[in-house]
Amino acid sequence: MGRSVEPVVLELATLPREQVGPFLLLGLDKAADKKAIDAHWADRLKWARKGQAKVALEDINWAREVLNDTDRRIRADAASLSTDTSDGALAQFAQRYGMQGGQASRM
Repeated sequence: MGRSVEPVVLELATLPREQVGPFLLLGLDKAADKKAIDAHWADRLKWARKGQAKVALEDINWAREVLNDTDRRIRADAASLSTDTSDGALAQFAQRYGMQGGQASRM
C-alpha cells in the first residue's frame, strides 16, 4: 500500500469582502495612512491582473474606497476580520521579537 507524497489541496469557499475587510484585502495595518493605502492598492491591482492574487479587482477597489472614507473605515475596523487590534499589539510583538519587514532578524 503506497502513500502519495503529493499534498492534498482543498478549495475553500471565500468569505465576502465585507467580512474579510479592507485591511486584510490590502494587507495593511489599521493605522495605515493614505500613502500606504495607495501603495498597497496599486500592488494588489498588479498582482490581481497578473493572476498572482485570487482577489477580484472590484474588491481591491472597494477596499481602497472604504479606507479613504472615515466613517466607512471605522465601521470596517469594528466589523471585519483583522490581524491586529487598534492599538497595534501584533506590530509591537513583531518588533519586540525581532521581526523586520516580515523577516526574522537578530535582536
